[in-house]
Amino acid sequence: GQFDMFLGRLGTIEAETRALLKTHEVNTNDFSEDIYNEVNVPFHIPPPDELRRMHRKDLRKEEFACTIDPETAKDLDDALSCSQLPDGTFKVGVHIADVSHFVTPGCFTDKEASERCTTVYLVQKCIPMLPKILCEDYCSLNANQDKFAFSVVWRMSKEGEILSEWFGKSVIHNYCRMSYGTAQRILDDEIKDEELNLGNISAADRPRMCEKVKKSVRDLNAIALI
Repeated sequence: GQFDMFLGRLGTIEAETRALLKTHEVNTNDFSEDIYNEVNVPFHIPPPDELRRMHRKDLRKEEFACTIDPETAKDLDDALSCSQLPDGTFKVGVHIADVSHFVTPGCFTDKEASERCTTVYLVQKCIPMLPKILCEDYCSLNANQDKFAFSVVWRMSKEGEILSEWFGKSVIHNYCRMSYGTAQRILDDEIKDEELNLGNISAADRPRMCEKVKKSVRDLNAIALI
């Protein structure tokens, strides 16, 4: 054999991590200038008239969306919503960050993502499939922010029967970011309102919103157990 590269001192976390990534041919290079030029473009949610022209449904007030992820997660790519309707049925939504709005087929970012295939998660770090501005900002359903999503919304009976459904592009608002532990404490009735990450909500609205978050989690859990 021949010397290829120096990875570091044997047994250290840094060297063993480099060896692991090298062995499995994980691409750890920075993204190209062409990719950064594509993605480093200011983005703002357009006004309602433009959303309608884009055939994108505004669910920001219609759906009470929340995220449940690991405590340290930075890329929040999915959200849930659940509300009980006056007739006793439930409206349940699943909302996935709409990466396709920012990464079009055949662009530099799309080609690079196709080669990387996935974000690689290690214990102490991750190697992203997409530039940080996409996976941690534009395409991350961060707390108290409006984001583009692809949504499915079902109307369901108390027995879990699907009565109607809607699929489509949307814009949603993440009303509360939760960890798995937070959601579990809600189910165990051990949560304190101050633990809920509701963003910059007013003190007057906070008690009502906290109750709404807790009811959503409990209702989703009840439906899941049917």
